[in-house]
Amino acid sequence: MLRSRRITTVFLACWLILTFAASTAQARQGHSPQFAATPAAAEGDGWRIVGIQVLDERITPVALSPDGQWIAGIDEEDRFCVWDAATLEPACDAGELPIHLESITWAPDSAAVAWSLDAFRTFEESDIFVFELETGTSVNLTDDGIEGMLGGPGGAVPIDVLPAWSADSQSLTFARSEWTPEQHQTELMTIARAGGEPEPRHTVATDASLSISTPMYSLANGSLLYAVTWDEPKRGIWLLEANGATRQVLPGATTPVIVDVVESGNGTLISAYSQSPASEFAPDDPFTLVLGHESGDVTPLVHPDDAAILLQPAGFSPDGSSTISVALGRRGFELVALGPETSVTLLPEPVGIAHGTLGLRAAPEWVGNTILVSGFAPGGYLVTVEPAP
Repeated sequence: MLRSRRITTVFLACWLILTFAASTAQARQGHSPQFAATPAAAEGDGWRIVGIQVLDERITPVALSPDGQWIAGIDEEDRFCVWDAATLEPACDAGELPIHLESITWAPDSAAVAWSLDAFRTFEESDIFVFELETGTSVNLTDDGIEGMLGGPGGAVPIDVLPAWSADSQSLTFARSEWTPEQHQTELMTIARAGGEPEPRHTVATDASLSISTPMYSLANGSLLYAVTWDEPKRGIWLLEANGATRQVLPGATTPVIVDVVESGNGTLISAYSQSPASEFAPDDPFTLVLGHESGDVTPLVHPDDAAILLQPAGFSPDGSSTISVALGRRGFELVALGPETSVTLLPEPVGIAHGTLGLRAAPEWVGNTILVSGFAPGGYLVTVEPAP
């Protein structure tokens, strides 16, 4: 449901420009941000939209592959599916399952998709699944033989959620909680794409189960960005470095949640929104901050139209020079691109508004010259852009 609040003091996306000491190590190890599709480069007046395709309202597209050729999501029967972005022909698997939509994430090589079940809303046991395009089937990587509702008789129930791919697509990090009356902890685990026994990577909380409830993001140098949302003393955005060290990137007074990350020549850009209703920001609203490289000073970036109602946090262009989001403006639903100039394009009227909170948690995904806009309306849109002349 749309909420008719204004955003005079609320911001469009969360940009945190981070400087990592590991950047020189990246160069030594040959790591750099990879975009399989050719990144478009904004010049002059920014971007021009050359096509908008309205997607079938019966499907829920979630993630665009890094090469721009595939879309992952669920169909009207709640099956996990991958669609050919050119033909929209589906390949579906796994039957009807309570899939956690925000957990769906593509491998950087665009050959596999990982996902988990929705333990947060259904209170069911969850595992980590990987769908390989080559086989067209999903494999449960953390199958423990336990299924069904949490809190039943028996011992500890491992709840595995929110997979994040490594930069080389060969392994995943995920959050594991043990669900017992006596034990409340959240650990980060790693597992090979081919399967095997998960290995502990980092203990996030010793007294808070499911303290990570939103997507995590791996960086090219092996570091991991994640948000702690349920453990009040540690709420905020954190960086887990490849050597195991951690530091808090943004404190959690507003419960910031990450929705997009891009590595650029200027650092790492993070788009986020605030979950906290008891904060200086309106509940669930996206916001924009720039965190200085050395000073740590935070500067807001303000949306140009304070009469708009923001429906989504922002997604980044592949090179991080622009953001894209959806707002309800004076003329209707508008696609708003910021950087280097502002571009506002009217979207076709959707059949209805998506229910639940996915619309606020899903940023548009921008790959090459294609943008997947989903979440705020059934089906969503595939948008084609090109640099403005």
